[in-house]
Amino acid sequence: MRLTRMLLAAFVVLLLPVVSAVAQTWSVQSATYGAGTKQQDVTAAVRQLVTGPNFQVSNKDLGIDPAPGQDKTLRIVARDAKGNARTFTYAERQMVDTRMFGGTGTTGSPVVVGGNGNGLRILHAAYRQSGGTQFTDVTLRLQAMVKNNQLQMVVNDKNLGTTLAPGKPKELVVRYQYGDRIYIETVKENGELILPSTNKAKGMPAQ
Repeated sequence: MRLTRMLLAAFVVLLLPVVSAVAQTWSVQSATYGAGTKQQDVTAAVRQLVTGPNFQVSNKDLGIDPAPGQDKTLRIVARDAKGNARTFTYAERQMVDTRMFGGTGTTGSPVVVGGNGNGLRILHAAYRQSGGTQFTDVTLRLQAMVKNNQLQMVVNDKNLGTTLAPGKPKELVVRYQYGDRIYIETVKENGELILPSTNKAKGMPAQ
């Protein structure tokens, strides 16, 4: 009996560090995505992504390709409740376990990331040069345009309040929630953005 108790106590001691590691939550301070000197700030996108299911490090989910044709890396600087800083590094196509940052850590179909799940929520929006590295975060601007859970606008510099890459083709990439699903919509410059999308083949669910 005494031996059994000693073995049980030893097992608990060994298990404690593992439990603590899983329970510890990190708060995202900043995030960059790119290769070499071609880096882009993706803090806003990552802060939204880590609130939901696990996600893959990809141009689609992060809304930008800062180094076309190159293998990229996502670096997240985060702090814990005690103020300790840590840098998390993920290679392109690697999965991010959102439980580390307070997310659900689930996989498969997207889930509700907040609110009652009935309305339209703009999670992240980037207006970018098509095939290039320049982009502008327009999340707050699109959030302000939502009226009665709908958003309709022509994608151009004037409406988005920017003069990004004059004379070059651009596109708007929007990650949004409607109902209990999350979608990604891409609209070319001068095209019309209508959310929620009436064409579900166009507004692809974000996996």
